[in-house]
Amino acid sequence: MTLGRRLRRFAVMVAQATPVIIGHWMAIARWRLLRSLAGVTRKIGAVAAFMSLVVITVMLGREWLEVLALVPVLVLTGVTATAFLQRPIGLFLLSFRKWPFDGIAPARETLQLLGLGREQLARISAELAAGREVTLASFDQENRLLSLVGPIPYFKNDLITQDEFIPRYRHRLDVVAAFGVVTIRKAYQTRMSMENEAHAMAALAHVPGVPRIVHLDWRGKVMYQSYLYGENLGRLMAANGATDELQHDLLAERPHRGRWMNPKAQSSVRRDAIEVLRTVIPERCVEEIGELMVRIHRAGVSLGDVKYGNVLLHDGHPVLCDFDWSRVFGPQSLVLLDRRDDERDLFNFLFGGSMPTIASAKRELEQLAIERPALGAATVLFGAGYRFGSRWSQDAGTGRWWRVRPHLPPISGRLIVDLGSHFPIPLIEMLRMGARRLTTYQSDPITQRFLAAYHQLAELIDNRKYDLRIVPQRPTGAGEIGRGADVITAFGAFDGASAEMLAKILPDMWVGVQDIVLHDDVPRPPAGDSTLVRQLKASGFTIERSVVARDSDRTFLLATRG
Repeated sequence: MTLGRRLRRFAVMVAQATPVIIGHWMAIARWRLLRSLAGVTRKIGAVAAFMSLVVITVMLGREWLEVLALVPVLVLTGVTATAFLQRPIGLFLLSFRKWPFDGIAPARETLQLLGLGREQLARISAELAAGREVTLASFDQENRLLSLVGPIPYFKNDLITQDEFIPRYRHRLDVVAAFGVVTIRKAYQTRMSMENEAHAMAALAHVPGVPRIVHLDWRGKVMYQSYLYGENLGRLMAANGATDELQHDLLAERPHRGRWMNPKAQSSVRRDAIEVLRTVIPERCVEEIGELMVRIHRAGVSLGDVKYGNVLLHDGHPVLCDFDWSRVFGPQSLVLLDRRDDERDLFNFLFGGSMPTIASAKRELEQLAIERPALGAATVLFGAGYRFGSRWSQDAGTGRWWRVRPHLPPISGRLIVDLGSHFPIPLIEMLRMGARRLTTYQSDPITQRFLAAYHQLAELIDNRKYDLRIVPQRPTGAGEIGRGADVITAFGAFDGASAEMLAKILPDMWVGVQDIVLHDDVPRPPAGDSTLVRQLKASGFTIERSVVARDSDRTFLLATRG
């Protein structure tokens, strides 16, 4: 076979593999249209790759150039097959997992709380002892219940007759006593919905306030979930004037993300719904729902369906249910962060909440930069590649942070006390480097707000919590300052403290401190040691490094005990 023919066949195989490559690129693209087409393109690419594999292997032999050409095709085919099979195989494996019942009340205890009589309890207990499950009630389309075991006092306001029962359009829901506990049995209309909910609940097994998996039947598309006490918020609002139609209209008229906050975009439907909501739930309850959403998002799960009907209230505290629209991502996935901010915006729209988003945090920073332009220069001063996460970057400025970072002591897991820094980025970065907690003294109100806004932005983009404590005063030398700290820092002008004042403050803080990171207000070396440096040496500290910053006359010091 001539080299020309081999090259032509190589070109044909590359052309056949191209749809796979394009499909994978589309899948990670940020444009929603391309993401919607990615699945179809992947399937076409998988078929093309498989056909090329069969044709080349069977009909053309195994010449070295052809085998070489098969390598990318085989790799892409494997990646595509993995993407297709990951969720079904995951569901199959979850169905064989033994789910712990810790914290789930035994069936008899739950049945007593539901108010069942003695004869009902005896009959149901006998069925359970014989290994049979007992269906207690069925939910209809409007989340009302049809009892199958006689009166259930706990559900007295939601019980209906057989004639009033409206079959559910999608998944069937029953209250069932099985496996020694009371569960919600959910029979799914589609396997995809079951995959969504099973993977989401498995990822949220450690999160309180959501149901737990009791048993999975992947063949029958049935899941048994732990029973959660509570009154459905959607039903409660409908009973107090916000009808089901009004709730649906509210969801349908929601403007694009963020635009509903314009006073001109406010509608009477939303005002009526919020008014009813505030009459049926405690004020603190909305905050608790928001906190529960934060825990879910930080576990890498998007809710997919935020509405009143997915909230249950028990003793004034909320729990969330119905995760068949949820998806599981990596905690820092771009898709997760985008969906999380959309769900937060929808929550604020429906519940009148104030959950922050990346866009709202950036707006706050822009406003603060207008109030004090010098604060806006912080991102420039500490720029040159400074970034939140792996994809947000600002490639401008001096890059001071990257000059400072190599000279810092170990930060991970340590308690840090900052005596005052005009620029928040070094403080936030130390938290992102793994500091267990950082306490900073800031007497200026705008600097406090600026630091809080950057802290909020870092938590949003990294999708995790950072323990930052802002003390609204200057360090005074009191013995409580810095007690228990591992590292003391002071970037900038010590929040107005002079070197002499600092020398008076530090002795009260040195007990237990292992490292001190400071900017010393002295001329450049070799002018000699300052009073502060001499005091550090006299107190048993070794000056590990003395780094001169090119953009100032101040010396960067790292003092280590011993």
